Amino acid sequence: MQAPNEPGGAAAVGSTCGLVLQLLEFIPEAKTAVLNALAFKPAVLTMLWRILAESLERLATEGGGGAARNGGAKEELDLLQQESLFTMFCTVYDYFLMTADNEDFYVNQYPFQLEEVGLSGCVW
Repeated sequence: MQAPNEPGGAAAVGSTCGLVLQLLEFIPEAKTAVLNALAFKPAVLTMLWRILAESLERLATEGGGGAARNGGAKEELDLLQQESLFTMFCTVYDYFLMTADNEDFYVNQYPFQLEEVGLSGCVW
């Protein structure tokens, strides 16, 4: 499988997310172990978010079809890949938020800095 920053890598990640989501439905007893592994493995959530954000930004600025207009220079995810990526990100991040302690989230600021999630000015 390509790395996410290589050509075709984001599409491979989107397709892999779809496969993992389907496997979680077919093998529910593995769901907790898989989500735990993904939520606490360094860089998984940030990678999913980066790919999703780049895809959505490209869609917003170019209105879709940008890769075709640019001679294929930019990679686009199809709708199913975007949906799979978004669903996987939300599922894994939800699991992380429910299982992480305050030290992970507020002190270590994992997986995102507090500024990135809009909590920089909050007083706890």
